[in-house]
This record gives sequence, structure tokens and C-alpha cells, in this order.
Amino acid sequence: MNKDRKNILGEKRQKILKDNQVNCLTRVAEKRKEAGFFIPSIAPTWRSPLLFFLFLILVINSILAPLLFGSASIGRELGRPEVKGLVRRITDLAGRQVVIPEQVKTIVALNGSLRYVVYLQAVDLVIGVEGIEKNKNLLNGSNFQSGISGRPYQAAIYDRMEKLPLVGEGGPGKLPDLEILFTLHPDLVLTFEPQVADFVQSRTGLPAVVLSYAGTNGVDFEEIKKSFLFLGQLLGREKRAEELNDFIDQCEKDLRRRTSGVQPATVYVGGISARGAHGLISTEVSYPPLLWITAHNVADELQQKGHVFIDKEKLLSWDPEYIFLDAAGLTLINEDYLKNRSYYEHLSAVRQKKVFTVFPFNFYRTNLEVLISNAYFIGRTLYPEKFSEVEPEKRAAEIIKEFVGADVFTWLKAAYPGFKQVEFSESGIKLK
Repeated sequence: MNKDRKNILGEKRQKILKDNQVNCLTRVAEKRKEAGFFIPSIAPTWRSPLLFFLFLILVINSILAPLLFGSASIGRELGRPEVKGLVRRITDLAGRQVVIPEQVKTIVALNGSLRYVVYLQAVDLVIGVEGIEKNKNLLNGSNFQSGISGRPYQAAIYDRMEKLPLVGEGGPGKLPDLEILFTLHPDLVLTFEPQVADFVQSRTGLPAVVLSYAGTNGVDFEEIKKSFLFLGQLLGREKRAEELNDFIDQCEKDLRRRTSGVQPATVYVGGISARGAHGLISTEVSYPPLLWITAHNVADELQQKGHVFIDKEKLLSWDPEYIFLDAAGLTLINEDYLKNRSYYEHLSAVRQKKVFTVFPFNFYRTNLEVLISNAYFIGRTLYPEKFSEVEPEKRAAEIIKEFVGADVFTWLKAAYPGFKQVEFSESGIKLK
């Protein structure tokens, strides 16, 4: 009798426990549904209170976590918007597979890629811009006025950029504002950085493509021309890309022809800008404006790539015939000269007044139009008889207009004293 009673009481306790479990799960599901979450109806037969307890913790955690840490999940849940309408799968210049709209109508260009958009005359597609592309007072480590004037592509479009929303601060190492970028929802995001493209695409779902570019490790014009053709296909600017590539080819052919067969002059280029201004010992191996000119860049003996800093004694041992100074570094070079005048006087180019200035072309990546303009000035300086009909400033104005579509060379001149002869006097550097 006692045994039967115990069995009956045990069965009642099990039934009560089971009913409580189901009621609890029902209430959890209702709360989750009210919070906007879905959970399928569950009415299992629990054999172990421990399993139920663990499952209950898991369910409650799934409800509370999004409520408590919703801001942390915003980045992961910003979007994943599907590319609607007709699409195409492309391989960008970093080898990444990206699905983009068949017709790209809106873009955001990051990390200096706006420059290429200007070159291809596609600014009308831009719907957002980095802060660095709108900053009129951005200095590059020089006492000379710079900012947009140091980047002809920006000077050509600054009035239109003023009206566009910001998508972040911009600049080296800076990431875009994902929420603003997602809100703008461009058809395509452009960048030179594979890491940025992966970051943007994984967090927002927006298609992001990588372009190759002229960087501080040397300039590869074949890669640049390839980038123009690629971007032209994406933006419907194929004809413009071909025109631009033809112009680059014409400049190369002209410079090579003019300096063919000459006795190469020895040249050193100092004060090279690379993420800011630098002094005399800042130079560049395979200095791009010399690539199409018959001349010997003494720094090429280092057998390195791109921007380098040399030992001051090395320059004395090279003792080149000509020295060209990046105008962005003139202030630093002048300060160094006033402290170490005897060092400069040991250089033949200083004594013989064969020191000249060129315009900085590395300013938030490479301004190709300034680079090519420098090549003509250097060619005219080294071999005047071969460039007798070339007026460097006039030629620079033509080249810059061809690239950016506007007469903005005067802006560049206002920012930097390029294409000048440098004299070293007791009071410091003088330009003429």
C-alpha cells in the first residue's frame, strides 16, 4: 500500500515538474516573440532536470544577448544587402571575386581612389566623400600653402565635393564610417587596399573592389593603365580610359625620343615627400619622372625599391652633376643648410648652381599628372637643346588639364615653388 502510494506521488511530482517546464518554455517563447525574435514551439519530454536547466540558460541567453549587446552586433548586422537587378561577377585587381550591378550608377571612392574617378571623368557618380578630400587647409609638412592645391584632381572638383556627405575622415590607415556608408548604399565602393575592401564588404554587404595604384614602392605604368581600363569597364567610361592611356603612351614616347642617344647626366632627387615632407636625405630609387628620360639616378645604385633615406656621406661620395629638390621639403632643407652650410658647399651641384625644384607628386598617393610634368621639366633642365620648344610650365598646365579636366596648374604653383633654380646664400635658400 505504501509502495503504491509512493508511486502515485512520484508520478504526480513528475507531471507537475513537466507542466512547469512546458509553461516556463512557453513564457520564454512569448517574451522572445514580443522582443521580435522567433523560436519554434518546443514541448519535449524532459527526462533530466539538468538538461532542462542547461537548455533554459541557452534560450534566455539568446534572448538577452541581443538586447544587452545590440550595439556590438550592429556591425555584423548592418546589412548584407543583395545586389538587385542585373548583376555581373568580376575579378578585381587584387584577385577578389565580387558581384556588382550590371550598371553602376553610384559610387564611393576611398583611400585616394577618387583621383582615378576624376581622371575617368566619372565624378557625377560619387555620392559620398572622405573628409581629407574636402579639407582645404590640409598641410603636407610645409610652410607653403598646400591642401587641395597640392592635389590637382581635388582642386578640379572641390566645389562639387563640398556638397557631398562625409563617409569618414580618410587618410592613411583610416577606415570609413560603416553606418554612413551603408546608409548611402552606393552601387560600388572603390579602394586601393584589399584589407579595406574586405572589411567594408564583410560588414556592410556592399560590393567593394580593389584597384592597383602608383605607390611609394615605385610606379608601374602598365599596372596603372590596366587599372584605368578596369575602372572604365566598371563605370562605363571605357572610351575615356583608352584616351588617357593613349596620352600616357604619347608622353612616354616623346620623352624617350627626345633623350635618346644623349650622354646621361648624373642626378640626385632629394626632399622626397612620403606621408609628409622630408629633408635632403629623403630620395627615391627608380624615381618615376626619370623612368622615361636618359639620365643616371645615383640612388639606383642602392638596388632597392621606392622611397629610401640615405646617409649624408653617401651623397657626398656620389656628388651628382644635378640635384632636384621636392618643393614640399624646402623648408626642412633650408633649416638643415643653415646648420650645416659647409656640407652643402662640398656638393658640386650646389657650387655650380645646378640645383632645381620639382613639384611633389606623392600627396595622398600619387598624382600622375604632376609626375609626368616633372619629367618634362627635368628633361628641359638636363638637355635644353633637346627640349628647346618646350616651356615646362605651359606643358605642365596641358598635362594636368588632360588628366583632371580643369586648368588648375596655377593652384599647384600657389602651393609649391616648383620648377625653380635654387641658390644657397648666407641667409639661406633663394629661388629664381
